[in-house]
Amino acid sequence: MLKLNLQNKPYNIDLMAGVSVTVIPMTSTMMLELLQASRQDGNGDEAAEDSVTFAKRIGRRVIQSWSGIFSSDGKTPVPVSDETVNALFDFYPAFRVFQSSYIAPAFLLAEEGNGSSSSPNGTTAGAGNTAKGARGSAKTARGKKSR
Repeated sequence: MLKLNLQNKPYNIDLMAGVSVTVIPMTSTMMLELLQASRQDGNGDEAAEDSVTFAKRIGRRVIQSWSGIFSSDGKTPVPVSDETVNALFDFYPAFRVFQSSYIAPAFLLAEEGNGSSSSPNGTTAGAGNTAKGARGSAKTARGKKSR
């Protein structure tokens, strides 16, 4: 089953008490661009890049606004920028919630339905042989007559 988000509108993720981020939905194009950027930066794939760095890369792309994030004086709201997104995900609880609420579902969406769809030309078209064919016909068994 595949659940489509046809509205494609920004939505909020609560990272912790009093802190939320507004993100745009992840698209295939966006994920491919992020993965390509990771490769261009010298990483073979997203697995080679540590999780926090990849979360920062994604966050910088998808976080549009936030609430509950202030400067060190506790009074001045901090605007969303590459630097402040990086600082946010240096705070482990925020990183973990973002990873489990946004990043993991984006990867799972790509896998939904995989493994259960039909092969292109029948059930055996997608699988290769696992054993060689028999050399010849088997002889009939000798023994008692059946009743």
